[in-house]
Amino acid sequence: MTSSKILFLLGIGWIGGIGLHSFVPVGARGILVFLFIALFLLVLFRSKGLPAALLLFALCLGILYHSLALEKEAELAKSFS
Repeated sequence: MTSSKILFLLGIGWIGGIGLHSFVPVGARGILVFLFIALFLLVLFRSKGLPAALLLFALCLGILYHSLALEKEAELAKSFS
């Protein structure tokens, strides 16, 4: 797999994770489920499962990033009131 394809998959996963979390609140269990699916794909399908595993891993990072950003925004709003 080329480095441009890896970067593309990571970018799509990151944006998809942020988008998913903005419409559907995904908690820690949801992130763990996505990570276990990614690990399962890597173990079971090895190199053929790598693109899907990268996509799911980046999706989890996007969800986590958006979740932390929302918490930080809530704390900042609390400090003004």
